[in-house]
Amino acid sequence: MISGLPKGSTGYVRYADLTSLPKVTVAIHGDENFSEIPAAHTVHVTGVSLQVLALALGAYRDSNLIDAMCVDGYRGHYPAAYVAAHHPLLGLAIDQLPAAAWAARIHQADLGPYFITHDHFKATYKVLSHEERPQVPTNVVRLNFSTTEATFGAIAPRGNYPASSPEQDGFAIAKQNCLRCHNQGVYGGMKAGRTWMMLSTWAREQPAYFAAYVRNPKAFEPHAKMPGNPEYDAATLDALTKYFRTFTAPPVETTR
Repeated sequence: MISGLPKGSTGYVRYADLTSLPKVTVAIHGDENFSEIPAAHTVHVTGVSLQVLALALGAYRDSNLIDAMCVDGYRGHYPAAYVAAHHPLLGLAIDQLPAAAWAARIHQADLGPYFITHDHFKATYKVLSHEERPQVPTNVVRLNFSTTEATFGAIAPRGNYPASSPEQDGFAIAKQNCLRCHNQGVYGGMKAGRTWMMLSTWAREQPAYFAAYVRNPKAFEPHAKMPGNPEYDAATLDALTKYFRTFTAPPVETTR
């Protein structure tokens, strides 16, 4: 949804073009990608805010969602409300150095030429025991401009559920947490290699195992890439399980 680009097509922006846009430099606090940096050192990132970038690229006015695709299949999602509340920044330099040069100097994992961060992140909502989390992808290779209606509509629970239902609570959590690494068709990340329908089948056929895995994946797969959610209580896990179960029809019972 960029002016001058046909729907579904790709445009390319040079690094030099990005560095020519209005930039800001912010002190970074609380970004997990910089957790190994000594507390005495404050990291400063220079970059372009996603809001400024959208305007500069000519994003359509009705495009209210930016998502960032990464080399490993991870996908961060930035609805307009998130952008307005947290001011995410497309990072171009760290401590006045290109990201790769900075990483080589301090022996830190390379964040890639592009990454997204915030100066400060403060959660704006909480659903059951899930609190809003910062979206801080690294090695970003593509930004997609679309709508929340299309992206989140693809993973809306199947059926009519009131706003206060576990299914809707699970939906609110899945939009921010699960969609980063799991996909429903062309929507969502592919880092996990497990689709929405696979998760749905799992939640329906093995609900107890599904919930336990969401809380602590490494208890079942020591090399699991998925981070655990130890703070999720029984009600939160139940909401996610019931939400995912809506995507697969219940088994048909037959009588003899």
